[in-house]
Amino acid sequence: DMLSRAGGTPEGESRGAEGDEALANLAKIDSKDIENDYVAAVNFLKNHNDTTGKVGSIGFCWGGGHSLSLAVNSPDLGAAVAYYGAPPKSGYEKINISVLLNPVIEKINDETEDDWEGCLSIPGMLGLVRRYKQIKFTALDLSGKKLLGKLKDFMLGLFNMNLII
Repeated sequence: DMLSRAGGTPEGESRGAEGDEALANLAKIDSKDIENDYVAAVNFLKNHNDTTGKVGSIGFCWGGGHSLSLAVNSPDLGAAVAYYGAPPKSGYEKINISVLLNPVIEKINDETEDDWEGCLSIPGMLGLVRRYKQIKFTALDLSGKKLLGKLKDFMLGLFNMNLII
């Protein structure tokens, strides 16, 4: 929880009073501390015995900006996906991975698989999620060039987090 430095994410809805409280808590945290926490999380996951060592980041709005910043600040990051968000002011020359901005995701066929997925916001919350086994995407790179691609395996997992059927 990136709000743990300010007491954690408030329980309840993201809109309304709880959302306002979360925004107020965000304002209490220096963005450099958040970036350092993200980089530390990448290092932890990359070296943890129970992981493959492959780490990616995906974010929406506030998280999208931080996903891009993580691509700048963490050479160990394997992938970054940003669905809008404020980009870092500089450092793009340090990025050695593909960054996909505002991706549009489409299924390739109807083949799916079910798997259990945990909720990062609610510890212990699991759900059975059906996902496509292959997808195609269009997106923009950092220079605004249109990208087209197909995904499966690890990279597909990053995208599929947002494509529940």
